[in-house]
Amino acid sequence: MNGVTWQTHCKTLQRLAICSAKTMDLKLTSWWTLLSNRWILLLTSIPKKHTRQKTSCLCFFAGHGHYVPGRGGHIVAKNSQLNGSLRSYLEFNDISTYFNNIYSCKHMMLVFDVCFGGAAFDKQDAINYSGSSLKQIRDSLDKFVETKSKIQSRLFITSGSLEYVPDESQFALKFIETLETNGSRKGNVLTFDDFTDNLQTMALLPKEKNPTTPKFGTFGDHQSGGDFIFIYKQPGKIESYDMTKGEIKTNK
Repeated sequence: MNGVTWQTHCKTLQRLAICSAKTMDLKLTSWWTLLSNRWILLLTSIPKKHTRQKTSCLCFFAGHGHYVPGRGGHIVAKNSQLNGSLRSYLEFNDISTYFNNIYSCKHMMLVFDVCFGGAAFDKQDAINYSGSSLKQIRDSLDKFVETKSKIQSRLFITSGSLEYVPDESQFALKFIETLETNGSRKGNVLTFDDFTDNLQTMALLPKEKNPTTPKFGTFGDHQSGGDFIFIYKQPGKIESYDMTKGEIKTNK
C-alpha cells in the first residue's frame, strides 16, 4: 500500500470509527446506567489521570491496529505519523498497563475494535452464568448488583485475534445488538458475559462477511468474581448517528 493510499485508507477508517463510537455512545448514555457514577469515554485523547474510586469506566477504542512480529501490536492514533514508525503508535500492552496503574476506577472495561487486538490480549475468559444462576440473579437483582459493585473488575474485549478486522465493523454492530437486548436474560441488566457470548458468534459468520475471533478476559488488578454491570433505563428518546450527514437524529 503506497503512502497516498495508506493515508486515504486511514481517513476512511477514522470516519467509520467515529461513527461506531458515536452510535455506541448514544446507545449507552440513552439506554443504560453503569454501576456507581457513569464514566464513558469517547476517546479523542487519553486523559492523564482519573481518581474517582467508585466510578465505572468504559473505554472504546476504534480505528487502525498495526502489528510487527517481535514488536507486538499497536493502535495508530489520530496524531500518529502515517509513515510506519512505531514511535508515534500506542502499544496495546502500554494502554492496559496505563489504565490499570493510573486510573483508580472500581470497574473498568476496555473495548478494542481494531486489527490485531489479539497481539496483546490472546485469551478467552469470562464468567458464564448458568440457567440456575440467571434465575437467582433475576429473583435477587438488587443484591446481585450490590455484591458485584464491591468487587474490582478489569476487563477487556477485542474485535479479533492476531488478524485483520473489517473496516465496516461487524464487532460494533454485535456490541450494539447486545445493548439492544435490554438485559432481558438477567432482568434488565447486562454483564460482561452477555457481550462475550454474542461476540463469539462472529467466528461463525460466512467468509464473505469477514469472520473474526474476538478475545476477552481480565487484566491488571482484576479481582476474582469481578464483573462489569450495565443497568437498563427506559429511554426518553431514541437517537442515532447519521454518518453521511455527520449529525445526530432523534426519533420520539
